Amino acid sequence: MRLIFGDSSRVEPGHYPLPIQTSRILLYAGYFFAGVGVGAVSLRAGMLAGNGLLVKRWIVWLAFAIVSYGAILLMVYTHHSGLVDFNSPPLWWHTAYGLSFAMFSAAMTFTVPAVFLRFARSSFWLLDAVRPSAYGIHLLHFIFLIWLQYIVYDPAFPVFVKFAIVFTGTLSMSWRSPCCCEEFP
Repeated sequence: MRLIFGDSSRVEPGHYPLPIQTSRILLYAGYFFAGVGVGAVSLRAGMLAGNGLLVKRWIVWLAFAIVSYGAILLMVYTHHSGLVDFNSPPLWWHTAYGLSFAMFSAAMTFTVPAVFLRFARSSFWLLDAVRPSAYGIHLLHFIFLIWLQYIVYDPAFPVFVKFAIVFTGTLSMSWRSPCCCEEFP
């Protein structure tokens, strides 16, 4: 899809600031249907069980994610170092970059749940406090994230201050939204 559409092609439904990168449409669909499949099966059995294969091999997935991210960095370095034409990289570069990105995305798809399942029994007070509202935060955070980035874009604040404003604002607003209550499924 990246070779067909490129990196800069986007669809913006209703001209709202929620662009969908067309080269990732199949990736988004894959995530959606994988989520439907996981939701249809009990999480207490199978791959996503607390003692399943994913948890047992969490370090392998983490290593695969790091290596595939290294491949992305290598391709970016190759692109910016002058080894390939910056304005028009060759097909082999586009293909290698697309495959590196796809491998990293697949690795992270397994790494994130594996690491979270591995350390699920650990107690962190902040994460324990967020847990009842986690799904609502996940659903709403992007809205606050985008708009807060627009708000802090123009002022001449240091980067760390902008990060702090966007991070704390996004977390607090999405955490305290009406749908983020303990009764929310």
